[in-house]
Amino acid sequence: MGAVFATNVLLARTLSTAEFAAYVVAAAAAMFLAMPAAFGAPRVILRLVREGLATNRPRLAAESAWACLRLVLATSAVLAFAFVVGAQWLDDAHKWQAVREYSALVAAWFVISAICLSISHALQGFDDFRAAALTGAKNGGILPNAFTLGTVVIAAQAGYLTLRLALALQVIAQLFTLAYACTVLWRTMRRAAQAAATEASGSELEAPNTLWMFKESWPILIVQLTSLGIAHVDVLLVSWLSSDSEIAAYSAVARLCELLGSAQILAVAVAAPFISELYISNQLTKLEKMLRGIASLTAIPTLVAAAALLIAPRAALTYTYGPEFAIGATALRAGVVGCCIAVLSGVNSLVMIMTGQQRQLLWASVTASILYLLIAPVMIAVWSITGAAVTTSIIFGAYNITITLMIKSRIGIWTTASLAPSAYAFAYRRAVGGYVSSGDGGTA
Repeated sequence: MGAVFATNVLLARTLSTAEFAAYVVAAAAAMFLAMPAAFGAPRVILRLVREGLATNRPRLAAESAWACLRLVLATSAVLAFAFVVGAQWLDDAHKWQAVREYSALVAAWFVISAICLSISHALQGFDDFRAAALTGAKNGGILPNAFTLGTVVIAAQAGYLTLRLALALQVIAQLFTLAYACTVLWRTMRRAAQAAATEASGSELEAPNTLWMFKESWPILIVQLTSLGIAHVDVLLVSWLSSDSEIAAYSAVARLCELLGSAQILAVAVAAPFISELYISNQLTKLEKMLRGIASLTAIPTLVAAAALLIAPRAALTYTYGPEFAIGATALRAGVVGCCIAVLSGVNSLVMIMTGQQRQLLWASVTASILYLLIAPVMIAVWSITGAAVTTSIIFGAYNITITLMIKSRIGIWTTASLAPSAYAFAYRRAVGGYVSSGDGGTA
């Protein structure tokens, strides 16, 4: 997240306002379209691989991962073709330049990113968290983000940094990462195949087919598009209704809010593999303790940083991006409030998905998105980027509170931050050790 933020700042200070606005639109489009390209399959990959290993069926885990990846390849190909064709219909406004003129680069960016994200979740399922972190995350893994930052710095110092080169460097970084990810996954699959040889001959293996994956994944896709995807839709909607300077300023606000929420992204990566494991073994007390401990650990640095941004938003924007970005100060305050609500609520949506309740989550996400799409254009028209930030914080702040209450009523646990020292200790042991001994003699 720090590399993404630094890259964004460097581009803002090097490119013209119009070029940076065009890059912002392209980046938002790539990050948003990576979700339908992946089709919700990464979460399904993680859940199925984890369940296969937990039930001592490594072959099922491997075959499930391959079935999910086949679905991702198919949906990515269809979406990339539709994007490249559709981008040619955009008008000649400068803010659409990157999407219109370099549509193939943007398509390659989101397709490879979706594949890397899927492989990353498969590696998490197989307990290779280091390779998973290097490979992919919500806004890219360590390898592509660090590579992009390094090459952008070199290009800027040499005086060759352009809009086209910035997009090309993103694609090159994703290609290198994909090669690494495929190599690591292939080795992991071979180890799983060797472990499968030790399974009992009567083990029942029913690897899911592509149709099953499609049915299981599409609710997750809708949830992601209507919750996580709103952050990118927000930027795209502002891009449609605002000037280049407002687009640039709102991108700065969005990146600062993303950086503020980076601790929660880490919490999601830590908690995801263990939620289904604890849930399927009915260890709900330990699950709640882990979730509340992680939420509390996440909240500490987030609230400290949030206080600074709430007190001096104009200074934060000026000293990072430049004085012309200070027009987003009020919008930044509103965005920070929404980010704090999300962090204090914990990884609530993830809990619903990893416990197989994505269809119940679907309705809340769709409702929140419909309200946003109805209200946001009016708010942007009246109050510009401040209206966009206020709308997002209010609607999705209420959404996070609703999901938290849904989990309490359906599963009987809280995901919110806690002040109990035992929750902190449990979360730390879980994150660092991977597993802890359970009270009934098994493992969690």
